Amino acid sequence: MNVVRLAGLLAVLALPCACTSVSAPTKGTSPPPPGSPGPIGVSGTWSVTLTVTGGNSLPAGSQLGGTLTLDAAPDTNALNGSLTLSSGIAGTIQGSQAGNGFVMTTHESAPCHSGAFDTPDGRANDAFTQLAGTFDGRDCNGKLVASFVAVRRP
Repeated sequence: MNVVRLAGLLAVLALPCACTSVSAPTKGTSPPPPGSPGPIGVSGTWSVTLTVTGGNSLPAGSQLGGTLTLDAAPDTNALNGSLTLSSGIAGTIQGSQAGNGFVMTTHESAPCHSGAFDTPDGRANDAFTQLAGTFDGRDCNGKLVASFVAVRRP
């Protein structure tokens, strides 16, 4: 559905404008000049905090901090990366990005090798400086449901 919204937005932006004046864009929100790369999207390194909201592997309210690294392919919507948390949870990420939305699955590589956690509702703010979503899955320690926020590292 996000791809449909993006296509609709692009169609509207392509319409000629009969404007008499244009106000200056807000810093950080202007489109890139013609011929330059598009927006950075979710690619980059992020400081992430997961807050446990359910499951049986950790008490609700527990927080896990760590590093999320994402790489969005420029010519496709493919998303790859890695997640490493202070608790020792680590994994690889595969997913896709469309506009400010993304979905991903984290395949746990430590401490368990069989865990998979889905993020069906990832969102980036308009400036692509903050991410949020849910983290839901199961590994050898049981079920884990969490919300997360991530802030782009400089």
